[in-house]
Amino acid sequence: MTSMAAGPLRRAFSILAAVLAACVAVIMPCRAESVQSVPSAESSRLPDWFVRELARLQIPPDAVSLYARDVRSGDELLSHNAQLAVRPASTIKLLTSLLAFEVLGAEPAFRTEFYLVGRGRRLLHNGQFEGDLLVRGSGDPTLDSARLEALAKRLVKRGVRTINGDLVLDTSNFPARREDEARFHAEVEAPFSAPPLPLMVNGKTVTLVVRPEPRPDSPCGGVSVALEPALSNVRLEHEMGYTTQPCDSPRDALEITAHGSADEATIRVAGMYPLACGEFRRNVSVLGAEAYFAAAFGAAYRAAGGTILGGLRLDAKGIAAGKRKPFESIVSSTTPEIVREVNKQSNNLWAQQLFLRVGAQLAKKSVDAVSAAGAIDEWLREHLPGALPAKLESGAGLSIHERISARGLVEILQRATGADYAASYFDTLSVVGVDGTAALRMRDTPLVGRARVKTGTVSDARGLAGRLESANGRNVLFAILINHPRAANATGLIDRLAERLFAGNPARK
Repeated sequence: MTSMAAGPLRRAFSILAAVLAACVAVIMPCRAESVQSVPSAESSRLPDWFVRELARLQIPPDAVSLYARDVRSGDELLSHNAQLAVRPASTIKLLTSLLAFEVLGAEPAFRTEFYLVGRGRRLLHNGQFEGDLLVRGSGDPTLDSARLEALAKRLVKRGVRTINGDLVLDTSNFPARREDEARFHAEVEAPFSAPPLPLMVNGKTVTLVVRPEPRPDSPCGGVSVALEPALSNVRLEHEMGYTTQPCDSPRDALEITAHGSADEATIRVAGMYPLACGEFRRNVSVLGAEAYFAAAFGAAYRAAGGTILGGLRLDAKGIAAGKRKPFESIVSSTTPEIVREVNKQSNNLWAQQLFLRVGAQLAKKSVDAVSAAGAIDEWLREHLPGALPAKLESGAGLSIHERISARGLVEILQRATGADYAASYFDTLSVVGVDGTAALRMRDTPLVGRARVKTGTVSDARGLAGRLESANGRNVLFAILINHPRAANATGLIDRLAERLFAGNPARK
């Protein structure tokens, strides 16, 4: 090569080297940032002691998804199948709760509106209203007999003492599947599994109250049985005796059965009740939501001095109110108060009501569960893609199709940590060894009072996720999920791993 040819080539190589150097300078910071988010080989491995315990329980490591992160530094402390979307059970309520704070805010999230739909010109005269009383529900989970009683008194005070028409219930706010009513008998044992509906009072349950009661004709006293509230279409039958034996289990001493339909029900109670057990209460889900509402409101209105002369009608399309303004309304508890019940008590019904309310707010229209899930998925993709992949169906963890990963749950907790509602959000979680569903967990460990968590329990899945303050001063976000037919045997193992995270050394046995 001649010297004349070599000169241009050297200059070309110099220019190319400069361009490559510039590219490397731009790329390297991005590359360094991405490397930080990749778990190290050590954090990607399950601790040896944990693997041995899984083997003892006959649960494969592939059935576990877990992830833990230091809040302040962002360091990964533990990661295994962290991105694997699995069934989360009730830990999915962490996402439902976050959405409630983000989308609904801290104010009351539900309103039950009452309309006077009149006929003719002179609608209200001398306490008589010529027309119907229309009630539009929004799925308020806090709607109860006390709120209905207060509303009934306000109606009467405003001069509405007699409705010369029907009680009309607007059920259009979110459509429900009629086949859900067939779950009546299952709900006797699990009232929180009732399907969400626009108008539900007391969660569609009555409370059976059994209590010792002094009787003048018996030195040992007696026992009384009652239903709260007393509804005209729910009948109570009982054949109760009592015993002075020590109290073992009040639940086992009673035989409780319920029979009925969406319109009427009968609850039967029998047994020999130990007086030493004191008062015993048990919730029983009865009736369809509309029949329950009509009975509960009718009782409240009569007690306030009001009368409805007509019958019950449904407005499934939501057209009866037209453009009228509500005559009265009932507002729900605030979002933090509702979420507190959802998380601390793992209330499935309330979680489903919140899920649908969030979906309706995002979609700006009435929604069913499928539409709510679609609207929420769009929100996640825009605002919290780190929580994906995730699939919601009820927002409560009841569905066998709901999915999220351990890392997804931690991303949710991370967003809550940096939000202005952080204190309210974490206050809704159970405190380990103190309250809620975690009140009896890890009570003999240093974690008592130092971790706020959401538990998850269904037949083939166990989970625990939340925030803890470790012994070395770290704030740690973590999620531990196990999906396996033997997952029920792994609750203690999950707790032990949480204890190791608290100690700051999850690998230590």
